[in-house]
Amino acid sequence: MGKVPERIFMPMIQLVLPEVVDINMPAEGIFHNLVLVSIKKEYPGTHGK
Repeated sequence: MGKVPERIFMPMIQLVLPEVVDINMPAEGIFHNLVLVSIKKEYPGTHGK
């Protein structure tokens, strides 16, 4: 059940932010709003979008 929300939300996130490659929502950080995001960096400053 841990990875299911990641896989469900991934297509919706990619519609808004196509540079997102993968997300990881660790069980220890969910209640602290921690989400690790991997992006495809195309130009300087992409991470600040």
